[in-house]
Amino acid sequence: MSKLCVAIKLRYSLPLIFLLPLTTLVYSCSRIKESNIASPCNVVPGKTLGTVSVSIYNTLGIKNEESIARQLEAEAQKLYPGSSAITNIRYDKSIAYADVVQ
Repeated sequence: MSKLCVAIKLRYSLPLIFLLPLTTLVYSCSRIKESNIASPCNVVPGKTLGTVSVSIYNTLGIKNEESIARQLEAEAQKLYPGSSAITNIRYDKSIAYADVVQ
């Protein structure tokens, strides 16, 4: 194969290599939007009862996200017995906050 043929092949095949991940990304995002109907973007919360907060530190250091979420849910059940869920978990320096939804 001549150098010209190799250069032409590389010139036209190179953009396809870069476009392949882009098209895969667009396809996967569209599949997620279609298949996940109950995503947080599509859910409209009910009445917000209030806000709960917990510390993100324990004696050994910083807690992981799952234990913080569990503790926020426990606090929500204690303060608001009729609550169904927590939403909008956010962090501020050393405290985690969440909105309690009915």
